[in-house]
Amino acid sequence: MSNFYKRQPESYYRDHISRATSVVVLRNPWVRAVSAYRQKLSGEKTQGNEMGNLQREILISQRGLPADYKRGNRSEFPTFEEFVRHNIQVERMKDQHFNHQASFLGKNKQRYDAVIPLEFARPLSQRLFDSVGKKVKLFAAYDQISDPKLQSSVIKAKEWFSSLDKTLTDQFYELYKFDFLLLNYSNFSDSNFPLPLDYY
Repeated sequence: MSNFYKRQPESYYRDHISRATSVVVLRNPWVRAVSAYRQKLSGEKTQGNEMGNLQREILISQRGLPADYKRGNRSEFPTFEEFVRHNIQVERMKDQHFNHQASFLGKNKQRYDAVIPLEFARPLSQRLFDSVGKKVKLFAAYDQISDPKLQSSVIKAKEWFSSLDKTLTDQFYELYKFDFLLLNYSNFSDSNFPLPLDYY
């Protein structure tokens, strides 16, 4: 929604947006990357659509395939490591599923009444919406697991990032550093991953 806000003239913001209750939900960048990879690039059947052109771009760049390479039966997918390496090489993919969350905030125009970590989105947002008399519920996790430490993308993030060379994970962190700092998010090696450090 904030991309919509960013496109509006100042008068629209002043007359409409500035009076609205505004909430932004952020996600641990390690988990967000795994979730986006699973949904768009891996071939795994999740709740979203694949991005075939991006899959092909990564395969070409990471495997040295010719530029005219075509995935005949669409059965070949980038590995998670190939996705991470490609993302680092292009200095962060610009698609909204992979770009940093800070780019969506539009904070020069938009004020936020609450910045909520996705891991606590249901209880924290409910308190806010109740306080302003709104009947709104944010979506639960896709796998419907309420404990954020046990959600499938969290478990895979710990496993997959731990298996990568530390140089890669350090470079990935630098790409998304501001997103990590927005809510002081924990590292995949932390015992309380994926929770923000200030919410223990």
